[in-house]
Amino acid sequence: MTRGQYVEPRFLRRNLHWVAWEGVAYSVMVGIGETYLAALSLAAGLGGLVAGLITTVPVVGGSLLQMLSPWGVGYCKSYRRWVALSVGMQAVSLVWLTLMTHADRVNTWELFAVATLYWAGGLSAGPAWNAWVEHLVPRRIRPTYFAKRSRYCQIGVLAGTVAGGVLLRWQGAQYTVTTFAWLFGIAAVCRFASVTLLTAQSETPSWMQREPRPSGSITNNWRAIADWDHGTRSLVLYLMAMQTAVYISSPYFTPFMLRVLNLNYLQYMYLI
Repeated sequence: MTRGQYVEPRFLRRNLHWVAWEGVAYSVMVGIGETYLAALSLAAGLGGLVAGLITTVPVVGGSLLQMLSPWGVGYCKSYRRWVALSVGMQAVSLVWLTLMTHADRVNTWELFAVATLYWAGGLSAGPAWNAWVEHLVPRRIRPTYFAKRSRYCQIGVLAGTVAGGVLLRWQGAQYTVTTFAWLFGIAAVCRFASVTLLTAQSETPSWMQREPRPSGSITNNWRAIADWDHGTRSLVLYLMAMQTAVYISSPYFTPFMLRVLNLNYLQYMYLI
């Protein structure tokens, strides 16, 4: 039996339904919450440097904590349980942000701590979810199913981003920081909805036992890279250079637009 064929037919439709809706809930959270994290730091008066670093440093911290993910899956003996716990961690971080902004007391170190918790939860859930979802979605329908799911997710991101920008613009500068409480509160509700939808999906213990062991080693991977032809190496170097330039400049996109160009939140929303 191959991967992706372990779900009983009577549960298949339900799983496909919940996987799609969980993706939408996640996407709305990204659009209305994660997208405006740098804007929050500016509204709180923390400065452009913090606004840039808040989109990068917590990701590094979260990626280091992500290394605990294999241990976590093994300890829980369940993809579903580990993914739900990780997503729940993200939801808690968003509640924390909601309380901070509602009280209008946002400080640099606390903001970095909650952002690191947010990214740790998201990055820890990703690998386990990828392994789990292969069992939920049959191989024969994956291309069309995930194409449709991606379309719904993009609509969710757009809806969340537009809603956040309109709400910030509508409230005006006087209530800007406390207005972020609405954004992160809605994002937290969406993430808790994700936890509910994830726990409603199927899993059996045999899936953990069927996982293939990784093949090869880091040394073999580097040897394979050394065997690439000139065209492949040139393409990879080009992509690395482009990504480096993007990741150096993109953290300061928000400070430039909101502080240097003095765009309002509605104009900022149109750009992102």
